[in-house]
Amino acid sequence: MTDGTEYTQLAQRFNEQISMKGSSDGFTDESDAQFDVCTEEFEEFMEAYIKGDIEGVAEEMADVLITMFIQADRMGIDIGGAYQEKMAYNLEKTGERDEDGKV
Repeated sequence: MTDGTEYTQLAQRFNEQISMKGSSDGFTDESDAQFDVCTEEFEEFMEAYIKGDIEGVAEEMADVLITMFIQADRMGIDIGGAYQEKMAYNLEKTGERDEDGKV
């Protein structure tokens, strides 16, 4: 399991490569535009999933992650820290799973 640090570093590197810097004020024109990209990539993921195209699913999952990392950095969100907090929360639950597999 990861401590989440590499996720934050990945987000920062993606934005550096496309010459964007993170914003500490959250919602900006850049983050709005990136939100649209995230939505498009998720739609492509759903299309591949519905078609049963496992290679397409894997490719689009990667695109969704990349665009979300970029979104987090543009909004000034420490995605690694958020990941750590969420995983810690999930691990504190009882461990019993519902019929959908959720803890």
